Amino acid sequence: LRKVDNDGFKSVTLCAIGIESGELDVIAAARVMAEIIDNFKYKLHIRVIDYNPLYIKELKRIVGGENV
Repeated sequence: LRKVDNDGFKSVTLCAIGIESGELDVIAAARVMAEIIDNFKYKLHIRVIDYNPLYIKELKRIVGGENV
């Protein structure tokens, strides 16, 4: 996200990886992503896409719905 910001972009879309069943704890992964997003949410419009509804729900809860 730092490179995206430094390159002058105003928005970015991220996808979650490695969250398929049994690979990573979904809630822990959402918390890590939320921590990263939190550092840039006032500089960039950040969208996150993923097919795991639990991941998206947890990310929205932590970061806020407008950023996910």
